Amino acid sequence: MKKLRVFIIFLLSLPVLSQNVQTDSQIYTPQQLVEDVLIHSDCVSNILVTNVVGGDFGGSDESYGYFDGSGTTFPFSSGIVLSTGRLQHVQGPNTSLSDDNAPGWAGDNDLETILNEPNTFNATILEF
Repeated sequence: MKKLRVFIIFLLSLPVLSQNVQTDSQIYTPQQLVEDVLIHSDCVSNILVTNVVGGDFGGSDESYGYFDGSGTTFPFSSGIVLSTGRLQHVQGPNTSLSDDNAPGWAGDNDLETILNEPNTFNATILEF
């Protein structure tokens, strides 16, 4: 009975110990994501974001944004996420090829050439 009680207490404490990567699509503009998160150096200047393609979910949903992985076992403390669906669903679980009811958008010619795959879709692009 004592072992069962210890086991139940252990199971109840697991949610407290679990940590998730946090995402935010509103804290940075695409230009700021490149300048302040990806590059983040005084050695590089005059960066210009030339193309942003992603899902149109309406409102504040995007298919790209910032992530914060500090305090987790994720190998990066922060960075940029480019997703094939809604950024808010990056944490998962992701059990299908499509992100819930996300509308489809075009693929990317460069990806199709590199992968030798003529039919890509939902490609989020951040070019600079």
